[in-house]
Amino acid sequence: MRMRFGWVLAGLSFVGCGGAPDMEPPAAQEQQVQAQACTPAMAATKVKDFLSPGDPLPSPYRPIPEWLTNVAGTLYFTSDPYQATAALWRSDGTPVGTVPVKELPSAGLNYRDFASLTAVGSRVFFTMNDPAAGSELWVSDGTAAGTRLVKDITPGASSSSLSNLTALGDVLTFFRYAGTAKELWRSDGTAAGTYRVVDFGSGSSLAYPTLRTGSALLFFFQDATQGTRLWRTDGTAAGTWIVKRVDAGTPLVSETRSLASGGGVFTLDDSSGTEVWRTDGSAAGTVRVTTSSPGGERPEEFTRVGTRIFFRAYSGVYGSALWAVPTHVTCTPLSASAR
Repeated sequence: MRMRFGWVLAGLSFVGCGGAPDMEPPAAQEQQVQAQACTPAMAATKVKDFLSPGDPLPSPYRPIPEWLTNVAGTLYFTSDPYQATAALWRSDGTPVGTVPVKELPSAGLNYRDFASLTAVGSRVFFTMNDPAAGSELWVSDGTAAGTRLVKDITPGASSSSLSNLTALGDVLTFFRYAGTAKELWRSDGTAAGTYRVVDFGSGSSLAYPTLRTGSALLFFFQDATQGTRLWRTDGTAAGTWIVKRVDAGTPLVSETRSLASGGGVFTLDDSSGTEVWRTDGSAAGTVRVTTSSPGGERPEEFTRVGTRIFFRAYSGVYGSALWAVPTHVTCTPLSASAR
């Protein structure tokens, strides 16, 4: 039998609730669930229906709502652009306070055409495909009048290829692919204040993961000649430079994680194994802290606690395990005595 369900926006508090034991009659199950249900103040509450039970999904590949983003204490999200119109929504967690900010034309859009919601102060930036301007950068202050195209970076109906939207202070930074060239841009939400910071040319590839640390954005460029270089930017041309070459080749930058205590962690993964690096955004503070053999552990979920960095790693030989590396370590194999 095919399961029918609807999509909802829900508010959630995590508490323990009892349930009925197995093999009870349906009536007994219902009575026991009702008797042990969480109180309204403690349970998940439905905020808004977006698709009624039994209605067909507009797309089998994506949920609705999507891009749930905290913007100065207000939730912003998108509705499904496979419908006749898409909409930017905001919510204060109540049904009456969950409202569309503005409907946007979206017929025929794909999943990349209304995306990348990024909070910058009390505003939210995103990419949107407008029939007249193509896919470009938009901004919203939470009002219909204040939801608008920032700038038609690629003039006319042709689209801009924008990625890695990141807040740096009160401005947004992002990358633009102009043919084979890669460019760093910044925006303050106005057309005049949206401009290219650095043109990196077409000789290198931008690794997708980026890393936010302090007031800087860290990112990686790779090519066969110069290897993998860690860059940093504060959103200005003068504040954009190479931090360090971290590998002579072009390994996969497979995991990045900013640490609440400052700095960040990233991994480099190739046929020779997986390396875990930490960085504070400086050359001296960018060091390899551990490495694994080929086909070994793939470190993930980095979290710094005090003077140690914890992460999980899995291999077919040793299974799944929690690891800890002192932050002062320069390089220790995962095959150490902990095994």
